[in-house]
Amino acid sequence: MSRPAEGYRPHDFATDLAAFMDALQLEAAVISGGSNGGIVARRFAIDYPERTLGLVLLGSPATLRDKPGGRIDNDAPLGVGTIIRKRNKRGGTIVEGR
Repeated sequence: MSRPAEGYRPHDFATDLAAFMDALQLEAAVISGGSNGGIVARRFAIDYPERTLGLVLLGSPATLRDKPGGRIDNDAPLGVGTIIRKRNKRGGTIVEGR
């Protein structure tokens, strides 16, 4: 079994979710995630806003800034304050990182 030396990041799981949706021929969906899955759901919504109809977070941390090594991706920490909401053409909610 292969595993990246630095481990898996939320971006990796978000990419897997997009591939899974492709395999099921799902254009877009409401994405939900509990606990750490909420971090992945937020990453998916930022990376694939056109495929995100809504976002449901269950018991997911708002930020990891108070945790050692708590970064969502190598380039920037992600917390609720970094999310911008707007509407897509179908009336669903799109979120983007800032």
